[in-house]
Amino acid sequence: MGNGFNLKLPTKTYLGADWNRKKYKKTNVFAELDYAINDNWDFNSKLNYVHAESDEQFAFISNTSGKFTGVEKNGELAGASENIQRYKNRGDNIAWQNTLSGKFNAFG
Repeated sequence: MGNGFNLKLPTKTYLGADWNRKKYKKTNVFAELDYAINDNWDFNSKLNYVHAESDEQFAFISNTSGKFTGVEKNGELAGASENIQRYKNRGDNIAWQNTLSGKFNAFG
């Protein structure tokens, strides 16, 4: 293993820890109102709300030196570094647009 030959593992094989994960959740609510005030004037209103959450946590061991020599006597991986990360984000966005359109006489 590690010398470039094919392990013939299924494509769904995951070799990371069981607790490595990424979870995303997004909720979007949209509403629109069109109202004809009269023959010349129209009103339009749009409201959009987005709520998003993400939770990611993972860890891995990497070797960018190309000189991995195995496990040292003290139990550490020679030439390797660990990377542990956790991201937990939440966001809300509200957009509201109103438009009034119609004919009017501006200069006379």
